[in-house]
Amino acid sequence: PEKEMEYGIFSVREISTSKDMEVYTIEFAGREDYKDFLGRQVRASLQPSGQMPADDAAMITLSTCTSRSEEGRFIVQAARIQ
Repeated sequence: PEKEMEYGIFSVREISTSKDMEVYTIEFAGREDYKDFLGRQVRASLQPSGQMPADDAAMITLSTCTSRSEEGRFIVQAARIQ
């Protein structure tokens, strides 16, 4: 990219790919649906950030395997702040 972008972490947690696939959602019915999604992600975080991303903020989800099970993933979700 031609400029740097800054993201703020709002959710970190371990998930199971057999139960928690919502974190990989990329399309939403509308802004209210996206806002509801963001709220669920914030509430599920292991480490509360106290931050609720704006309902128009771009978001990224980083996902990596865990050693606990084949279905386990550790995810970090962040919203663009700049």
